[in-house]
Amino acid sequence: MTHHIVRLPAIGLLAVVVAGWTAPASAQNYTGRIAIIVEDSTGARLPGVAVQLSDLFNDTAVTDSLGQTRFLNLVPGTYIVKCSLSGFACPGGAPPPGGAGGA
Repeated sequence: MTHHIVRLPAIGLLAVVVAGWTAPASAQNYTGRIAIIVEDSTGARLPGVAVQLSDLFNDTAVTDSLGQTRFLNLVPGTYIVKCSLSGFACPGGAPPPGGAGGA
């Protein structure tokens, strides 16, 4: 039985190890999400509200039967959130109490 021993130069081995360490760091993506619940002045949740997200990323979603919607995989930053529903006045662009972002 013959065994072959392959000897790598120390510099070649070091290059492989460094390349292995840097690849995951360069592939990291930092994203966030905005979860929204729309309620009326009595606290009742509102389905069917058109919610518009704008500034760094522009998108529109509609709240589900529980008055909720989400915007996923967002680049970190500041966004403006506006809503609209026939028969309701929705505030937009103002930060919610104790939080960042739109109302």
